[in-house]
Amino acid sequence: MDKTTQSVDKQLAIEFIQSPRGQYIMAQALYKGIEAMKAAPEREREYSNIADMELCQKVFDFPEEAFLPFDKNALST
Repeated sequence: MDKTTQSVDKQLAIEFIQSPRGQYIMAQALYKGIEAMKAAPEREREYSNIADMELCQKVFDFPEEAFLPFDKNALST
């Protein structure tokens, strides 16, 4: 990838992360990442990474609904 393409991609990613959809995706990634890391066997858990991710989840203004478990039953009503 050349520097121009990298620069354009970086700018697009920055604009995306600042959008409501980008905020939701980042919040969801944190939520699912934390849940997956907590589910790992205790000897494999990366406690400092979990703590850092939970800090980001708490400090940044992400949409709260992204941190709620998905309810498949809600779709059928």
